[in-house]
Amino acid sequence: MNQFHLKIDWREEDSQQIQGAELQATWAYLEIIVNEITITQLYDNFNQEVRNGLYLPLYPFAEWLAINWWSLGYECQTTRRKTAFTYAKRHHLYFAREGYALPSLAIQPAGDQIYLEWQAVEAPWQRLKFLQTGIVGLDLEIVRDGLAKFIEAVIWRLEEKNIFQTFLAEEWETIKASQSNSDEYDFCVAAAQLGLNPYRLSSSEETSILEASEQIPAELLKDFYLASEIGELSAHINWVRQTLDTIHSTHGNKALSSLIELRKSIPEITPRRPWQEGYECARDLRKRLNVGSDIIISWQDFDRCFRQPEGTWKETITCKPHSTFDALMSITQNLAPGLVVTKPREDSQKFALGRALFEYLYAKQDTSLISVARSESQKRNRAFAAEFLLPCETLRQHLPGNMVSDQDLDELASNWVISSHVIRHQIENHHLAQIIF
Repeated sequence: MNQFHLKIDWREEDSQQIQGAELQATWAYLEIIVNEITITQLYDNFNQEVRNGLYLPLYPFAEWLAINWWSLGYECQTTRRKTAFTYAKRHHLYFAREGYALPSLAIQPAGDQIYLEWQAVEAPWQRLKFLQTGIVGLDLEIVRDGLAKFIEAVIWRLEEKNIFQTFLAEEWETIKASQSNSDEYDFCVAAAQLGLNPYRLSSSEETSILEASEQIPAELLKDFYLASEIGELSAHINWVRQTLDTIHSTHGNKALSSLIELRKSIPEITPRRPWQEGYECARDLRKRLNVGSDIIISWQDFDRCFRQPEGTWKETITCKPHSTFDALMSITQNLAPGLVVTKPREDSQKFALGRALFEYLYAKQDTSLISVARSESQKRNRAFAAEFLLPCETLRQHLPGNMVSDQDLDELASNWVISSHVIRHQIENHHLAQIIF
């Protein structure tokens, strides 16, 4: 089911005490409905009643949506980035309230889908309590269409009340013009992926984005923008180009040529949630390699799994430090995967290798950039690598009980040379135990 609807009931008779023409004209009763769930359902302490919507002027909400339009569609949450701390301002309705109540709703793009996550919270100043909690992934266009109809309804209401040339109307006209021009549309998406507003860039920032679009291979551009900083684009462009040259200047490790046939034998992925796809693909590869449920601890384990001579995988890995990206995978001249990792630690390198193997074998990518961005593709390869290195059922057998401490995680990580973060995420994502502090 893909349903996203903002239902408006204009309430002119209730707006007389509101100051400001735009606010008075757009006073309404609003319901937000996601897959038949009314996330605006609330308990009104003053009237002692449960109802499905709330009363407020819609102009500030619509204006916030327009200002953050491109971010709400294309900016994935990304750690290690300077703009990460302002991500919530562009994606959470808390920052659209302007003194009125709105549900605790986060709008989080992840690629082809946008995840809507809401929580039951109190709005004490308005004496309201929102009652619903949930998370749903909807098709990108479904969400954008619902938001666009809402913005246009607010503009129509303003014009009906003879209120023209508002900031909202002008911003929306600019957005519509950008969406009708393919080059401008691509530029706006790129800026949003960098965590920026495309209409509020300096000339040097615009030049940097255009330079990246010309010099970075098209299949890497999205992941490149999602992980990069605007002020470091030139340095990041150089790293990617030099790293690709390093990979393509070699014939590749002939011992890995068996992966070419393995790749051909793997069918298309059955569509599911990104992390579920990653888990299922990891289990499929383990079955194909007939490695059972063993934990993959060392480089020798990689060699054994893929029936390669000892030292093959360690010799294949090249380390080229970078603070933003985790790895870059590209096929070599013999069509086997070439991999450059950026972290010197063995556990980080093995995890990066696992992520790159997913991109090569299952996503069937010829070139992939591995990063910390929370896009669908990165979620898939992270889930794959975690399950491939450390199957959840095997991990369950090694846990001391239903409660696990940080010390337990560190001991397991030390014994297995696997990041404690990977172990933690496997425990949390598969609900294997409660982690205590």
